[in-house]
Amino acid sequence: MGYVLRRTAAGWPLVLLVVIACVGLTACGGGSAAQQVSVQGTEFRYDPANATVNAGSSVQVTLRNTGTQAHDWTVMLDGQKYQALAQPGQSANVTFTPSAPGTYQVFCDQPGHQAAGMVGQLVVQ
Repeated sequence: MGYVLRRTAAGWPLVLLVVIACVGLTACGGGSAAQQVSVQGTEFRYDPANATVNAGSSVQVTLRNTGTQAHDWTVMLDGQKYQALAQPGQSANVTFTPSAPGTYQVFCDQPGHQAAGMVGQLVVQ
């Protein structure tokens, strides 16, 4: 048993070095993953229509198109357009990091879809 204690004690500097090196790095499993938002799009709505995410953290939106026409999930943040465009029966992703809290309109940018009611909200806290 004394051998195990000596061997374990000798390994502590290496373990400590690995822990220090990994602090805050996603490669070591210590970082935060993107917030996942899954949305289904069909004629002419989103399910769910609204999503809530945290400011300053990466967000990945996955749009699964179960409709018969192309649909997208579009939001304007910080003067930039973020869009996931999916063909019928397909999925698409868009990743972004919202910087400011607020409520932002989400819409389908395909001709006539927004006017037909394909809208929602992204609430950034």
